[in-house]
Amino acid sequence: MKILTWNIWYKEDPKNVLELLKSTEWDVCCLQEVMRGFHPEVEDVTEYLKKNLCVEGYFAIAQGRSEKGWSQGNLILSRLPIADTFSYFIQDKSDDLEPSFSDEGRVVTGIELENSLKILATHMSYTPQFEETAKKNTESERLTEYLKELEQPFVFCGDLNAVPTSNLIQNLSQDYKNLSPNFTEPTWTTKPFSHEGFEVDTLTYRLDYMFGSKEVEMIDSKIIQTKFSDHLPILTEIKNN
Repeated sequence: MKILTWNIWYKEDPKNVLELLKSTEWDVCCLQEVMRGFHPEVEDVTEYLKKNLCVEGYFAIAQGRSEKGWSQGNLILSRLPIADTFSYFIQDKSDDLEPSFSDEGRVVTGIELENSLKILATHMSYTPQFEETAKKNTESERLTEYLKELEQPFVFCGDLNAVPTSNLIQNLSQDYKNLSPNFTEPTWTTKPFSHEGFEVDTLTYRLDYMFGSKEVEMIDSKIIQTKFSDHLPILTEIKNN
């Protein structure tokens, strides 16, 4: 089974996202920063991708923006039959009309396949220079506690907005198998980034990951090179023992 994880970047043209997904071989695809009401020509990116790829999918909203009338969340697409879907907030939705990247809601989105394998994805909070703030640590703790209570087998992936040396990634690496390329290989950023005094304009940071429970074996994993989005996708082939 091949699983792809990719933060598609809320500004990216959905047609470009569709192009990459059509040209890449995958069975389950986990996408972050999936928009509703943002792109003028594509009202609902979830429905657009499901229709044009002829696949099943489950979308969980992380945060809405009342003033702008749009929302964003995580989407899992599957070419395999989905037996169940679920979601869990690791940071509750903000009541602010325009919350900061650090304060907005963050949700784990999950599906269960007919073979009982669960596949989960999330997009965690951004902090300047990926600092481990008290709020981000609380979010990380809610995530790790949730994973510990989850019935195995499972694969967990996404844009964690955390560097390999962070406590979060170190803890996940101890408890689960790394199903992605070596952490020295960067996935962000392919486009200039500037926010609250933090500026990056080169492919420097590893922020995207995939982990699995003990029953899951990695056959192969690679980072896909693309000009679309500010993140690079990770494609991993696994075997569920």
